[in-house]
Amino acid sequence: GCKQNEGLPPDKSVGEIIGFNYTEEGIQNFFVDEAWGANISPFGGGGSVCCLLYPRTWHPGLTVNIKWKRSDGYEADGKTTKMVWREKVIPIPQYQGNGEVYVLFFKDDRVEVHISTKGIANPDFPGNPGYPVNPAHSRSKLP
Repeated sequence: GCKQNEGLPPDKSVGEIIGFNYTEEGIQNFFVDEAWGANISPFGGGGSVCCLLYPRTWHPGLTVNIKWKRSDGYEADGKTTKMVWREKVIPIPQYQGNGEVYVLFFKDDRVEVHISTKGIANPDFPGNPGYPVNPAHSRSKLP
């Protein structure tokens, strides 16, 4: 976790932003309430950047604004990657403790944000998505 929790007001926590991409399109940049979250390759993620300030205690109606730029096929020339910006307000499910801020990108521009002390591979992580796996490289497709 972030060492920056020291010296914060008692009602605030701070966590590293960790993104995961479960799609075949690259995330070129993403932001969580104006805090930069990095770039994420297709079916990749796990790197962290510092940090997002959030309420120490969860409350109903808690949201963050997620803005991201992703590839979206090719321009008319067939060579240049077409880039599009997306933006959504995402509810944050109930959390406990001073966790990291996980941003998960799924197909059809579905985004989840979780504050968790558990890592993405932990079976107790919300929704238990595990690490992103490219279906084209999945071992389950081998004979």
